[in-house]
Amino acid sequence: MNSAGYQSEVEALMSVNTQSRSCKARRESLRRAGELLQHLREHSALFPPGGGLQDKYLHVMDCLVTLDSADDFIRLATEKYPKAE
Repeated sequence: MNSAGYQSEVEALMSVNTQSRSCKARRESLRRAGELLQHLREHSALFPPGGGLQDKYLHVMDCLVTLDSADDFIRLATEKYPKAE
């Protein structure tokens, strides 16, 4: 999947219906999603250079955290799209 393919999948991932969570669980999930998104920014070429960490990507990562799929996604993204140094 190239970065354009990822961006086309964002809308589908955003429609994932998650269960209601407590405020504390929600804050923890969003904190973890932000950390993972920043890790992707620093260690992969998945996002175009200079682009900000947009809210839609934070939402997608939050959905992945909720589905316990975020770590697998991060691993695959950094393997398939390593950051050129």
